[in-house]
Amino acid sequence: MSSPPISVAAPAAHARLTAERSAVAAVAILCLAAWGGLVAEAIRSARTDDLFNVLCGPSALGATSTGVLSQLPAVFVLWLVMNVAMMLPTSVPMVLGFVDTLGERRRPAPGWYPLVLIAGYGAVWTAMSATAAMVQAALTSLATLVTLPAPAAAVLTGAVVGFAGLYQFSDAKGRFLGACRHPVQALPVGRDGAAAVFRLGMDQAARCVGCCAAVMALMLVAGMMNLAWMGLFALVMTIERLSSGALASRLIGIGLIAAGLLLAISGVGFDRLVAVLLAR
Repeated sequence: MSSPPISVAAPAAHARLTAERSAVAAVAILCLAAWGGLVAEAIRSARTDDLFNVLCGPSALGATSTGVLSQLPAVFVLWLVMNVAMMLPTSVPMVLGFVDTLGERRRPAPGWYPLVLIAGYGAVWTAMSATAAMVQAALTSLATLVTLPAPAAAVLTGAVVGFAGLYQFSDAKGRFLGACRHPVQALPVGRDGAAAVFRLGMDQAARCVGCCAAVMALMLVAGMMNLAWMGLFALVMTIERLSSGALASRLIGIGLIAAGLLLAISGVGFDRLVAVLLAR
């Protein structure tokens, strides 16, 4: 009686499953650690046991007007942790597709390559965090020199929110969103070394930055977000990327434009605006 044939594909399938599990576990651990750190920082800065104030109140994620340069490292770390918590989960489809694509090749890549891909993705967001921290420090320093009246500040904030909404309708947003929904999953044949995998992760992260440009601008305006807004933005970006077509992106844009108009009108005053319009 002959023994049943041994499947040659079984070891490759096991290696693929191991690579997928290790990559997803790494993303999950980093994200949980990031959210845990943000919650701990919010509790520390709020100095209260009131859950509402911890989640919805202003957190220590905004730099103060004193000692801006001395706070720059801490602000950078907070931006980095925030970006890990919000953006790293979006890399999971890219990683899984990458593992599946490499598994179909005759010469499969090492199982730790997905971790290299995640490292390349994280390198771009690290640079983005450093840039955002420096821009925020510059804006904070400028705010100490130039004090805008409350109405002007409200109008300016409303304009930034409105422009973020308009960006949702741009061709660039559509291209970046398409790249995020269908991430790059394969390497060119003959260029499958660790350096090429790292660059692939960087390329995908750069597209992700372009897709999230409006959210980044809003965070800069708000001086980095509290936990409630961060969770809301993370949910909105997830829905936008998991949906198909342009409907979700346009609805978000309409909401941002409406919010920007309301902010600007609140600064000017609705009664004053009506009086100006009637006078014409």
